[in-house]
Amino acid sequence: MGVSDSPKLDKNFLFDSASSTAGGQAIGCWRHSTFFTANGCPCPLRRNPSDHYLRIINKDFDEYYRDLVEQEIKNGPSLKSPSAAEAIETLVNSFRSLHNLAANIQAMRTENDVLPLIKERQAGFFTKLLVLIKRSSVNMHRDIGYYWLRFAIFTFVCLSIGSIFYNIGDTSMGSIQVFRKERLNGHYGATAFVISNTLSSAPFLGLMCIIPGAIIYYMTGLQRGMDHFIYFVAVLWASIMLVEGLMMVVAVMVPDILLGIAIGSGIQALLLLSCGFFRFPDDLPKPVWKYPMYFISYHKYGMQGLYKNEFVGLTFGDQMNRNGLLMGGDHVLKKLQVEMGYSKWVDLAILCAMVIIYRATFLAMIKLTEMRGPIIKCRWMKV
Repeated sequence: MGVSDSPKLDKNFLFDSASSTAGGQAIGCWRHSTFFTANGCPCPLRRNPSDHYLRIINKDFDEYYRDLVEQEIKNGPSLKSPSAAEAIETLVNSFRSLHNLAANIQAMRTENDVLPLIKERQAGFFTKLLVLIKRSSVNMHRDIGYYWLRFAIFTFVCLSIGSIFYNIGDTSMGSIQVFRKERLNGHYGATAFVISNTLSSAPFLGLMCIIPGAIIYYMTGLQRGMDHFIYFVAVLWASIMLVEGLMMVVAVMVPDILLGIAIGSGIQALLLLSCGFFRFPDDLPKPVWKYPMYFISYHKYGMQGLYKNEFVGLTFGDQMNRNGLLMGGDHVLKKLQVEMGYSKWVDLAILCAMVIIYRATFLAMIKLTEMRGPIIKCRWMKV
């Protein structure tokens, strides 16, 4: 560190940087050539930089250079240099702004060193779940083909069935879902996707069961009573949830939509054939069809629950058996080989448990596919 008054050219280049003062004010503490050039006072070619900088900030030279400039103007065009006062004001303001900037940068560095760094965090599981539920609900509400078209079709089908079996009386004993798969993009996990899809679709499926179910229930003249109707709708809702869950499981295993619908329909047909409707349970072949198909078919629990809901406690006033006793719903249930060891609510509970099992299977298949995908890609790369 050194101090020099009016340094010469050879001394000027000995300093890496220099601090200049004019009238008691600091006007720079960097290399003069860079600082003065940036503020509109470049050093001309073939001129001593020290003399040039001294001339710029020294007011004593103003009168001499004013006469020199007037003489140069008479001899030819020349660029007008700013006065020392103007140059000093410009340089002082520039230095102060740069000084403030350097101080702010240093303060920011100090603050970053003191304050702990906040790591970037993803949203929590429940936040993702709520966002996905909201988004899925909005998509299902906006897309006509998602549930509204199916709702209209269900209503039309129930109107048709209700008109065919209109007020059928006491003499009677009694869809392939449009699949849409959302492409996973990695912003959320499979668990959040499955739960949000289940919760967002449940209200729409419930609406599809309540209104069409009310049409077919009251047109056909089934047993009156709010508890009977609620059970009827609950069984329909659980059955449709099971169908949707089954199709989702198939869709994960079979990417092609047409092939997936065909396989899903085939599985449902096998479950329907073994539910005890086309053949009584005791007449089913015990290998495969009775054990285990009859017990894993969700149609069996839904059908027997609806049978119990309709016929338990029901009597037919105009029909008697051979002993002269009035025939009732218990006689019908016995003929249909309905399992009476448990109530209809147990059948509904089994259906709800199967809904959870199907969704858990769907989640497990997604996880398995995510694990299997990179392995297959690596094998292809090796080949």
